[in-house]
Amino acid sequence: MVYNGGVFVDAGYRTLLGTGFYDRREELERIAELLRAVRTLVIYGPRNVGKSELVRYFIARRLGRGALTGLTRRVVIVDARQRRVERYFGVERGLLGLLEEMLSSVTGLPRGLVGLLEELVSRLRPPILVFIDEFHLLFRGSLGDALVELEAVAGFLAKRGEEQIRLVVTVSEGFFATLGALHRLLGYSVGYLLVEPMSVGAFKALYEEYRGKHGCSIGFDLLTRLAGTSPGYLVDLCPRSGSLLEEWVLGELQRLSAALDLAAEAAGISREEAVRVATRLLRGEPAETPRERRLGEKLVEMNIAYPCQARLQRIYLPQLPLYKVALETAVNTGLENMDLDLQLIAGYEQFTLKRCSDIVSRPAGA
Repeated sequence: MVYNGGVFVDAGYRTLLGTGFYDRREELERIAELLRAVRTLVIYGPRNVGKSELVRYFIARRLGRGALTGLTRRVVIVDARQRRVERYFGVERGLLGLLEEMLSSVTGLPRGLVGLLEELVSRLRPPILVFIDEFHLLFRGSLGDALVELEAVAGFLAKRGEEQIRLVVTVSEGFFATLGALHRLLGYSVGYLLVEPMSVGAFKALYEEYRGKHGCSIGFDLLTRLAGTSPGYLVDLCPRSGSLLEEWVLGELQRLSAALDLAAEAAGISREEAVRVATRLLRGEPAETPRERRLGEKLVEMNIAYPCQARLQRIYLPQLPLYKVALETAVNTGLENMDLDLQLIAGYEQFTLKRCSDIVSRPAGA
């Protein structure tokens, strides 16, 4: 573990990107604090921001050390996308097949996950930490069905005062960060951790290592103007150039446009007004009316924005800088045009990272 130009990097650890693990010291400390305090921990944030990698690193490098000694004896990792149980310390190889069979049989049943956790406690020597990556993909129904299951599990762990098992889940769907979803879990010993894009310095160091190992067709400045500093976009964008990159931009603009239509309908305002309000909200300005809050929540649900609770205000920030550029351009050109080309984006103002942590730490009135 070293500091590269002031950036923390664990060069001996290998992430799924094939690089070392960069930064995230504050998030790691926060996970440690929350796991000592709650039974269920929900880790959320923009897509491709590195939520899964953060938890996996915590389990590999921090769990069972220092103040966390004794917190767990067994770790069960569930990859919900693949419906696969990964072998980890304290779990015998012969048990994996049984766990995967149990996982397949219970996730289609009401309160099925509660039954699985009860079974784990009976078969493994506790205390146990269960990490479900991309929790929302574990269930066959809607996101609402997945939330009902999460509420059931959190209630089960909290009401029993269950200290034998703790649950950590990551969720990539903005639906789980809406006010309605958060309020469903109040009172159930649930903690939340928002994972935001990396600092520019840390991401630049990661970008250089990734480019050296795998190559990258897109320069750092354009990459951050499009996708910010979320590391998962390196895999998606680095192989692209020319028409392939333009196709990616077009796809994201179409997604933004469709989300604005739905948000306008949810808020009961016109498309033009929705563009103006969304532009202001994604600059980090607070929602001022119930309609603006409804629009902001819909943008969260549609994975266009992510929320930040700053004092008594709910702030919304863009999941991709591209969305903010497109909205501001639309306002400046008559509210309809979302047809951006790479030259226009490259000439836009230099990317400036804005995160919830920056807003929350500002003095009132600043």
